[in-house]
Amino acid sequence: MNQSRNRSLDQLRALAIIPVMTHHFYSPWLPGGGLGVIVFFVLSGYLIGQSLQNDSGGRWALTTKFVIRRALRIMPMYYVAVASAIAALALWSAPHLQLTLEILPQLLTMTRKPYSPPGYSFEVMWSLYVEVAFYLIIALSVLVFGLKRITTPAFLLIATAATFLLTSYPYTLLGCMFIGLSLHSAPVSSIKLKYPTVVGAACISIVTCFYFAVDVARPVDSNLFFLVEYITAAATGFLVLAVLQGAKIPLVPGAPYIGRISYSLYLVHAQVLDCLNTPSIIAPANVEPWFYPALCLAIASITYFIVERPYNRYAHSLCAKLDDIVYRAKLLRRSFSSANSLSLGNTARTVTGQRTA
Repeated sequence: MNQSRNRSLDQLRALAIIPVMTHHFYSPWLPGGGLGVIVFFVLSGYLIGQSLQNDSGGRWALTTKFVIRRALRIMPMYYVAVASAIAALALWSAPHLQLTLEILPQLLTMTRKPYSPPGYSFEVMWSLYVEVAFYLIIALSVLVFGLKRITTPAFLLIATAATFLLTSYPYTLLGCMFIGLSLHSAPVSSIKLKYPTVVGAACISIVTCFYFAVDVARPVDSNLFFLVEYITAAATGFLVLAVLQGAKIPLVPGAPYIGRISYSLYLVHAQVLDCLNTPSIIAPANVEPWFYPALCLAIASITYFIVERPYNRYAHSLCAKLDDIVYRAKLLRRSFSSANSLSLGNTARTVTGQRTA
């Protein structure tokens, strides 16, 4: 994928994180903004498939590199967020601090029950638990079945059905990530959109309408809301497909950057919300609506450059070293094989000569 398309996908991340933040800070403005998380899931599923397809090596090498990249992508910033939230609770909310320390082992191992208290800082982490579950499924699937089979229609249908039958909400949303992964399957990737720009605009319109029309805090019917989530996921999938096929969606200034730091923004904005909702913190009066998002943007920019980006680069460096080790091991095995073949050949010739003599 070229740089322009990377920026386009970053802009789609902005289409996800900005509504989520708007919904949390000013929910009446965008009651369905929480659906932005669904957009994240689809994008994540697609990008994980792309990362695996661009990689090389056997099952063990692919799985190891996948786990390294995903762990160093998610965990450092996650642990920074957990540590800073605990530090804030120690300063401003002793009761919540005690409750947090009781569930600390679950937080560190990402096994805490989604939506359990306390506060926004930990509540928004439910989506990370779903994402990590997806990573584990993909890692095990690549190891057991191989890379090619995980994008076959049969695997995707079975995996999606299993998430419905064997899990409970929100892990049933794993299917949204499989929608993103399905963009790499032959039946979907072979779809040629006649008017990708029109399809892209239609999909953006559908998702935007849901942002304004659906109240994620008070869904009328859980089954209907679940359907809305999957319609959002399908629309996002077609939007990604349209972008990949050259949809002319103009880049909004600043949007690609917001998309690039969206993971930090997602975790940081929750902590800013907790500070605003803490009685012992006196929020400035008559603050403009843009102030808190701007504060989040500033903090997230710092954490992106000092936490996210260095660890992402470190992950790529480790994977490159692993590739080098695998390559050297192959050369060594070939040299041993050649030496053994030569030795056996010399032995056979010696025996033959002795028999002739």
